[in-house]
Amino acid sequence: MNLAAMLMKNEESEDIAVTCRGQSMTYNGLSRHVRALAASVPCQEAAIGIWMDNSIFYLEAYFAIIYSGNIVVPLSPKLSGREIRNISVDCGMKGLMSAGKYRERVESLELSIPVWYVDEMDLEQEDGGDLQTARNYRLAVIIPTSGTTGNSKYVRLSHEAMYHSVEYISRRFLRREGGKEALLLPFCSILAQAEMLHCISCKTQIILTEEEFDPHQLCDLFEDEKITSSGMVPSMLKLFGICAQMGKYKLDSLERIFFAGDYLSESDFKILQEQLPHVSLIQAYGMTEISPVTMKEEHDFAYKPGSAGKPFPELTVRIRKEDGAWAETGCVGEIYAGGPNLMEGYLHGEELLPEGMIGTGDMGYLDEEGYLFICGRKKNIIISAGQNIYPEEVEAVLQGCPGIKEVMVYGQKSKDKGEIVAADIVPEDEGRFDRKAFYEYCRQNMAVYKIPVKLCLCEKIAKTATDKKVRK
Repeated sequence: MNLAAMLMKNEESEDIAVTCRGQSMTYNGLSRHVRALAASVPCQEAAIGIWMDNSIFYLEAYFAIIYSGNIVVPLSPKLSGREIRNISVDCGMKGLMSAGKYRERVESLELSIPVWYVDEMDLEQEDGGDLQTARNYRLAVIIPTSGTTGNSKYVRLSHEAMYHSVEYISRRFLRREGGKEALLLPFCSILAQAEMLHCISCKTQIILTEEEFDPHQLCDLFEDEKITSSGMVPSMLKLFGICAQMGKYKLDSLERIFFAGDYLSESDFKILQEQLPHVSLIQAYGMTEISPVTMKEEHDFAYKPGSAGKPFPELTVRIRKEDGAWAETGCVGEIYAGGPNLMEGYLHGEELLPEGMIGTGDMGYLDEEGYLFICGRKKNIIISAGQNIYPEEVEAVLQGCPGIKEVMVYGQKSKDKGEIVAADIVPEDEGRFDRKAFYEYCRQNMAVYKIPVKLCLCEKIAKTATDKKVRK
């Protein structure tokens, strides 16, 4: 299975595939543009980045890279130039697809690779031949993720793994032909890619919005477009539920919402059921390396409160104790998972997968019926509005900021975002710390969502006897 087949099987259809900012494109039109764009890509089995916002042009770029036999490297629009350059070198990118609004930022990178500005190309005039012989059936996507040592890690996902991810989601989240899906999450995430591929596969019309998340505008969009389904992170979902109830929106067409990326309490779920009584809510648990692992439906919230649901039958989920042995039922340890949707491995082979499985970094246990319960995170990951942030990575960047002697980054509870990034800073010259210069440095060197929201100036960083930072 090549992922491009999900689109091309409907290439004769005049049904609308995607709508963005009032402009729509049919499956036939999207397929033709994909063929034309793919024909302009000279390389094969090479890594090609995409750096732009969610748009029709993003879909054209994504499928053109796949169709031409190459590998997609999805880049967050929020990444800094420094981060893009590092990823380009690490992945050995042979090209970059972007949009005209990014031209100035792209040119400032001085990359020595071809750049295609998809929205400025006349794809109706290009000759898109059949590239079937060049099709790559192995590696589909390389997704950059933050590393706990301050270095990025690159998750390699095959066509087969991505296909199985879509298949597992489709079993529980029943999108339908003729439905409309509001796709709100950035395409650089595995969750959004699986969501998009499933919509394309079952001919559910994708509705894209380029605006920043606003729950009031979102309710208007759902009402006006008669949205039938969507995916969100819990922080978005909670605000959406409040606005839906306060605004007395009917949202009669809305059938299902799936959410992932963070924990949602049972009490919050009950509130959402009251706010959205006719909507089926489904929670997914997984990670970029293997997604999804479990999905939790409404009856699971009542039957097994606190659980993450049951793993899919094709997946193996086991609990590993500190001594390396597999744990028995009810025993807490690190959650390991493996199956057909598991990644091929990291790009540079940083970690091996013991027994065909990967450690999730989460601590938990399995009960006697096979339900998975998550107790907490093994590592110091910060999850802010569904974005995974590693404090060590942020610290590595901040340590290079002028005026900083030492820094410790940690997560702090937030009602709206789950957590915010906070930092304790020991300045080189006490009393003369320049906050304006600090934030300018941050904007130039890291993604916006990683920048510390709260700063605390202090004389020293608390440490253990072995000189390890005591995180809050």
